[in-house]
Amino acid sequence: MLTSNDVRSAYLKFFESKGSLILPSDSLVPDDSSLLFTSAGMVQFKPYFMGEKKPPCGRVTTSQKCMRTDDIEEVGDAVHHTFFEMLGNFSFGDYFKREAISWAWEFLTEVLNVEPDRLWTTVYKDDNEAYDMWNKGIGFPADRIVRAGAHTNYWPADAPAKGPTGVCGPCNEIYLDVCPEQGRPGDPAWSIANDSNRFVEIWNLVFTQFDRQDGGELVPLPFRNIDTGMGLERATAVLNGFTSNYDTDLFAPIIRQIEILSGKKYKSGDPQDDRCFRVISDHIRSAVFAMSDGVMPSNAGRGYVLRRLIRNAALKGRRLGLNENFMTGMISCVVDKMGSVYPELVERSSFAESVMSAEEEKFRSTLESGMQKLEDAIRDVKAQGSGVISGQTAFSLYDTFGFPLEITIDVCREEGIRVDTDGFDEAMNEQKTRGKDSGNFSDVMGAQTEKYIRDLEGQGVGKTVFTGYDNLHDDSYVTGIIRDGVCAEEAAEGDEVLIVCAKTPFYGEMGGQVGDK
Repeated sequence: MLTSNDVRSAYLKFFESKGSLILPSDSLVPDDSSLLFTSAGMVQFKPYFMGEKKPPCGRVTTSQKCMRTDDIEEVGDAVHHTFFEMLGNFSFGDYFKREAISWAWEFLTEVLNVEPDRLWTTVYKDDNEAYDMWNKGIGFPADRIVRAGAHTNYWPADAPAKGPTGVCGPCNEIYLDVCPEQGRPGDPAWSIANDSNRFVEIWNLVFTQFDRQDGGELVPLPFRNIDTGMGLERATAVLNGFTSNYDTDLFAPIIRQIEILSGKKYKSGDPQDDRCFRVISDHIRSAVFAMSDGVMPSNAGRGYVLRRLIRNAALKGRRLGLNENFMTGMISCVVDKMGSVYPELVERSSFAESVMSAEEEKFRSTLESGMQKLEDAIRDVKAQGSGVISGQTAFSLYDTFGFPLEITIDVCREEGIRVDTDGFDEAMNEQKTRGKDSGNFSDVMGAQTEKYIRDLEGQGVGKTVFTGYDNLHDDSYVTGIIRDGVCAEEAAEGDEVLIVCAKTPFYGEMGGQVGDK
C-alpha cells in the first residue's frame, strides 16, 4: 500500500531530480488581502508569476497546505475536504509544456507505476501544442485525448471570451480510469466531464502564456510559466484503489479515535453515522492546521470559518453520542500523523489545545441552552406538516441563546426542514432599528462605538487583554468609564455606565452572539 508520505516524498524528490528547488509550504494565512485562506499551491508564487519579484529558482516544487470552504456543505461524501495538501511543480519562465507533460507522464507511469492504459487526458480545444506533445511526443493514443472547451480547460475558466483581463492560459487535466473493466465509454468527453465515479482527475497542468487584453485579444507573455496541482488525498486514494479519500492513512488515526470515543464503528451500515465520521475527520484537520498558523475563532473572517468548522464537528459528534467536549483530545491524532512534515503543528499544539478547549466549552453551553429549543421547534414543524422553521424562531434562538443561524440551518437540513432565512433577516433588521431608537447606552454596539474608542484612547486607556483561552476566571481592574456618553473618572451607585477592564476572560457580545456572563 502507498502511504501519503510515499506519494508526497516521491513527488518532491522526482521534481528535485529535474532541477526544482523544494520550498516549504506557505502559511494557510496568505499574504494576500483578497483571500481568506491559501487555496492553491501557486498563491505564494503570485509575485513571481507576475514578474514583481525574482524567484529563488526558475523551477520549484512544494507540498502546500490549502483550505477551501466554498463547498463546505459537500464535506462528508467520499472526496470533498476543507483542508487538503496540494502537490505542485512550478516554472517561472523556465521549462514549459514539453517538459511539464513529459515529466507528468514519467512520474505517473515510471515512479508511481500507474498502468498507461488507465490514463486519459483533456486539452484545450485550440491547444495543438499540448495535443501534439501528448500524441506525438509521448505516443499517447489519440482516442484517449479529449479536446475540451475553455470552461474546463482554461485558467481562469472561460477567460478567452469572458475574462478577466490579465495572465491566463490553457490547461491540461489528467484522469485515472478507476473502472477500466467497463470498457471504452461511448462518449469519452461526456464521461470524463460527468462520471466522476469512474474518471478521477488526479493532476492539472496550467500553461500561463497569454495576457488577455480588454476586448479579448490574447497577447503572448514575454515569459511563460507552469503551475500544476495534484491533490495528495485524492491521489493517495486512487493509487491504492480506494473509492474514498477517507480510507487513506491520512484519516485512519482520526477515524479510529472517533470509534474509540463514540463506541461506534465506521462503515457499520449507517450512512448518516459514516458521514459524521468523515465530517469530524475533515474539520478537526482543518481546525488544527488553521490554529497552528495563528487563526483564532471569532465572528468574522478566518476566525468565523474556524468557529463554524469546530461547531459543525461538535454537532456531528453529538449525533455519534459524543455529548462532552471531545475534539481537544483528538488534536494529538493530527499532530502525530502530520507533525513530521509540518513541524509548526508540534510547536503550537499546546496553543491549539487551549484554544480548542475554550471554544468547545463555549459552544457546549450554547448547545445546551439552544438545542432543546430547536428540537422542540422541529418537532412542532413536523407535527404541523409545514416543513419550515419560521424566521422569528430562528432569530429567537440566535438572539436569546447565541445559537448561530448556520447551525440552525444545518440541523434542520438533516431533518428535511427548511429555515425561513428571509424572515430571519427581517427580524434582525427590526431589532437593529429598535436598538438605534433605544438611546446611547444600547448604541454602544452601533454608531457610537468608534467615538467611545477614540475618547478612551485619548484618556490613555489601553485595549482589554482577552484571557479566556487560558482562564475561565481572572482578576482585573477598571481602566475606563463611559457615563452619559463621555469619559468619566468615577461613577456613583445607580449610574448606568460602560466600563473597560484591563483584562477579561469573557467573550464580548458580537453579531448577535450572547456575551459571557
